[in-house]
Formats: sequence, C-alpha cells, structure tokens
Amino acid sequence: MKCPVCSVPLERVAYEGMSVQRCGQCHGVLAGRQRVEAIKRTRGKPPKELMDEATRFASRR
Repeated sequence: MKCPVCSVPLERVAYEGMSVQRCGQCHGVLAGRQRVEAIKRTRGKPPKELMDEATRFASRR
C-alpha cells in the first residue's frame, strides 16, 4: 500500500502491540478503523490523546 499523501510505500510497524502502517517520508500512521478501536480499548485513551501519541511515535522513526 502507498501513502495517500506522499505515494511512497508504507512500512508495517508495531504500535501498542498492533500492526499499523507508517510512511517513512511524511511519518504518517495509517490503521484501519477496527485496529484503531482495538488500540483505544486496550489503552482506554481518548482519540485526541491517541493521535498525539501516534504522531510522536511516527516522528521518532
């Protein structure tokens, strides 16, 4: 799959024990709706906090 922003191939990485796809160029993180819901249930965090955390995770790579 390619990044919808950059059109470069995405790489699979682990986030909160779940597999998500990350863009090596823009550092965007993609996950399906079910995966996002599973991460939210696992962590019990509100969506804004998860988004902030995912953004920090992506920028570290």
